[in-house]
Amino acid sequence: MDRFGVDATRMGFFGSSAGAHLSAMCSLHFPQTVAYVGYYGSYDLGLSMSIYAPESDVKKHAIYDDFLCGWDPDYIDSQAPAKLLKNPGVLGNKKLDFKSVLFVGTQDITISPDNAFIYEKVMKEAGLKDVEICCY
Repeated sequence: MDRFGVDATRMGFFGSSAGAHLSAMCSLHFPQTVAYVGYYGSYDLGLSMSIYAPESDVKKHAIYDDFLCGWDPDYIDSQAPAKLLKNPGVLGNKKLDFKSVLFVGTQDITISPDNAFIYEKVMKEAGLKDVEICCY
């Protein structure tokens, strides 16, 4: 890490869309996290699938099943940052203390803006105080 000038005791994560989901998961699992930035993230896959492709007349559960390759919805929920923070003890004894900015588009039809607003609420309930949403 020294070769690249990286301080492994202070980490930050950034991601967009699916990458925002993955980087959010990383920010929750690494106690060295000092910053997280999510750009149009899907923090609750169940919520994302319940509104995915609203212009479609295909039943929502069929879209959910097809998109997630038939994986068990309970397993999918266990991999959602918003759901993970709601389950005390699942992260062990990690103390979460990092700054977060969530970017969201209010007219986004692919990733509902509700994802960011719900995740902000859950983060604050979990004790993270410095969480901000930037709406576009």
